[in-house]
Amino acid sequence: MIVPQQDWGRFPSDWVAAGGLKCFGWSRVGTPGIAALRLYTVLAQRLRDPDGVVRANYEALCDNANLSRASVSSGLRLLEDKNLIRTGQAAGGKGRYQFIGYDPKRGWAKIPAQKLYDGRQFQPFKTWHMRSQVELHAMRLYLLIATRRDTSLNEAFLTYQKIQEMAGMRDDQITGGLTFLSASSMIYAINHTREGHGTARGYRIAGLDPHRHGGNVTRDLTEKEIAAAAN
Repeated sequence: MIVPQQDWGRFPSDWVAAGGLKCFGWSRVGTPGIAALRLYTVLAQRLRDPDGVVRANYEALCDNANLSRASVSSGLRLLEDKNLIRTGQAAGGKGRYQFIGYDPKRGWAKIPAQKLYDGRQFQPFKTWHMRSQVELHAMRLYLLIATRRDTSLNEAFLTYQKIQEMAGMRDDQITGGLTFLSASSMIYAINHTREGHGTARGYRIAGLDPHRHGGNVTRDLTEKEIAAAAN
């Protein structure tokens, strides 16, 4: 299989909710961190096995994530070091990758898959080049938004303060990462009126439940709805 065959995949999200993205600061992981989170994303896009196992060869991972074999190797090694996946024999054999802590009944988040592929590549990654810290900031934010997405509203409500608390990112890193995700058509920012008390900004993931939008989701929200989604 070269590309995911389903509209969406899933990934264990408890580690993100618990602040695990703080371990992916640039000074700690550098460029291998970009590769790791891109690989985590494309592996998650394939995940449907209740045991958390994904099958993929190196060629597919290189193509899907737009990475060299060396970058795939360093990225997978970092994911193993962070105790996020098992590979090879530890996962059941060659070409197998197992998400650690995956429970099909709880604690996972959706991530878009097939509809965002262009040929063999996850389309947003086609213009990424592993040359800038902003790519790492963007990937951390992407996984955080997926984790925090309110399923009924199809959006994540995250203030800068909340992002700092959960991911350990500075304001300039958050701004740069969100701008990069928007330019890569991975997220959309939605402003909501809060009953005469200004606006709240939600973030919607491109390609995820696209039928839930506009009039059936985007509307003036109550303070109670926004507070519930943001907690």
